[in-house]
Amino acid sequence: MPNSEPEWWCLCPAEATKGKLLRTLTPVFEVAGEQYAMLTPQLAGIPVRRLGTKVADLTQHRDEIVAALDLLITGI
Repeated sequence: MPNSEPEWWCLCPAEATKGKLLRTLTPVFEVAGEQYAMLTPQLAGIPVRRLGTKVADLTQHRDEIVAALDLLITGI
C-alpha cells in the first residue's frame, strides 16, 4: 500500500513568502543556488520519520538556526 502521509518540508522557497518573513524566526538560506526560508514554526509538528532526504549542510548557519529555535521556544 502506498504511503498516503503528506511530505513535510523544513524549507520553502523564499519568494513564496512574498517578503513577509520575520528574519530571526524564519531565516533564509541558499540551497543549490536558490533562496529558501526555514519554516521554524512548523518544525515542532513534523515527525522525524517524515523528513525527506538531506539536501544541504547548513552547519555554517548554526547560530541563525539556534536563534530561530530560541525565538520559537522562548519568545525572545
